[in-house]
Amino acid sequence: MGAGKTTKLLKTIEQARNENKEVLCLKHCIDTRYKTDEIVTHTGASVPATSVSVLDASLLNGSEECVFIDEAQFFSGLIEFVDLAVEKGKAVYVAGLDMDCFAKPFGEVLELSKKYPATFLTAKCISCEDPATHTMLIQEKTIGEDSVLVGGMDTFKPCCESCFRLPRTGTE
Repeated sequence: MGAGKTTKLLKTIEQARNENKEVLCLKHCIDTRYKTDEIVTHTGASVPATSVSVLDASLLNGSEECVFIDEAQFFSGLIEFVDLAVEKGKAVYVAGLDMDCFAKPFGEVLELSKKYPATFLTAKCISCEDPATHTMLIQEKTIGEDSVLVGGMDTFKPCCESCFRLPRTGTE
């Protein structure tokens, strides 16, 4: 959260396009914060993207050389899809959170990072400016541990271990 994952993804997309590579840009349809048909950074930079709920093999039509996936934590079947794309000779770039606001693995991102080379970006803690290792819910509401809440800096904030607090679950 706030570490520049999507910004880095967009720069990599731009680099691939400058090298005249065919690209496939994907985002999860649950992310409707900005535009449904674009990958958008918190600062408003964007690229066109296909919004999908499932990473299906049919998305890999053969012409794309590079596959870019934003908000990867929302996709089930992420690892299987990345494996298939790599088997087909595609370069795959994934941006997503590895932990949720309960400090638990978020989707398959952490598992994927153990299988393929990964770069972890870290924001600064919004409270003390130490490296942020967590995403903290800041809204005054309860959330179930199995719930998915999509939000930006108005909903979540990057926090270090010391400043991090678990959200209320309604079971307390």
